[in-house]
Amino acid sequence: RAWNEKWLANYFDKPCNNELFVRQSLNMEIAIAAAHRARPTSVSKREGSKGNSNSKPKLKPPKPSFDWIVQIDTDELLHPAGAKNGFGIKSLLASLPPDVDQHVFPNYEACPEDSSVRDPFVDVTLFKKSYSHVSRDAYMEEYATVTRGNPNYFLTYANGKSAARVIPGLRPNGAHRFYNYGGKPKETTATEAAVLHFTYTMFDDVLKRKARCECPGDGSDEALQKCFILDFDRTLYKMWDESSEETMRRFWGERVVYGETAFQHPRSRVERRFLRTFPVDSLQATRTS
Repeated sequence: RAWNEKWLANYFDKPCNNELFVRQSLNMEIAIAAAHRARPTSVSKREGSKGNSNSKPKLKPPKPSFDWIVQIDTDELLHPAGAKNGFGIKSLLASLPPDVDQHVFPNYEACPEDSSVRDPFVDVTLFKKSYSHVSRDAYMEEYATVTRGNPNYFLTYANGKSAARVIPGLRPNGAHRFYNYGGKPKETTATEAAVLHFTYTMFDDVLKRKARCECPGDGSDEALQKCFILDFDRTLYKMWDESSEETMRRFWGERVVYGETAFQHPRSRVERRFLRTFPVDSLQATRTS
């Protein structure tokens, strides 16, 4: 259905970020349809072997049911803090009022502290907090330290991710929000929970971004804007055409990697460190599943 709607058509026939946006939106629509098809079974059916009266009936397991849906990328983790009965996404969503249709998780962006990162989920513990979780005074005071000459406070997106209640009329509204054909959903924002975004934590991430996208045109800002929604992606792509790998590594180290002196003052109000929040075994299972 979304394929035929104007809100998504604006991103058609455009490469790179735009193509990814379309794919994510269509995949979310498929996931929503699958969640609607899954219906809870109130009474389990019994099945026995035909023609064998002595065989014991087997309980048919109930179909799974889905109350909520959330779109999370492979370089993201949910930090579901704030639930009254424990740390967990189920507890957090179950604690929301029944009239809430969508719950937004502000995003925190990973800050690699050196170039030795091999497994971002384990090695990176420092994050820039979403400005929705930071006071205006702190945001303005530390803005220059945090941005380090980059176009924006965050290198990539800044609008978080959301979970939506699976109800009739639900549809994606891009990769970060949901909407409903029946009307505007009621939305709340998490005050403690966040989505942790591990973006550009290794130089290999820079290499992969360049390799997976070919932006046509003359390399002008106008041409690049048709390919990249995000300013930092656009900056990196343009630099690759004009710079050596050594220059790119130096740029990544200066703009992305936080050394011993940058952004590590103990009373910083715009950063947060997560230590031993996630068991390593659970992280590995998440990455391989």
